[in-house]
Amino acid sequence: MAVSYLCSAYQRLMVVDQLPLDFSNICLEIFQSYSVLDSNKFFDSYELSFTLEIVKSMEPKEVFLGAETKSCWNFKNSNITCFKCQQLGHYANSPACPPCISPSDQ
Repeated sequence: MAVSYLCSAYQRLMVVDQLPLDFSNICLEIFQSYSVLDSNKFFDSYELSFTLEIVKSMEPKEVFLGAETKSCWNFKNSNITCFKCQQLGHYANSPACPPCISPSDQ
C-alpha cells in the first residue's frame, strides 16, 4: 500500500516540479519502518550500498521497484498496482506487465 501512495505522490510532485531532492531517502525511511524485518534489512543494505557507492543511483523508481519486488512481503496479487503501467494485479517486473519504455531506458 505504501508503494502505491508514494508512487502517486512522486508522480504528482513531478508534474508540479516540486520533487524534494531527498525524496528517495524519504521513501527508504518509510520502507525501513515496516514490521517485516527481512524487508527492513533489504532497504538498509540498499541504502548502505548507495552510501558506499556500490549502487551509483538511487532514483525513486528504483526504490519503488525494490519495494514491489521484495518477495518477503505477502501482497495478494489482485490488490497490487504496477507502478510502471498503473494496472492492478502484477508487479513491475512481472511478465504480465506490458512493455513500456521509461525515460531511463531511452
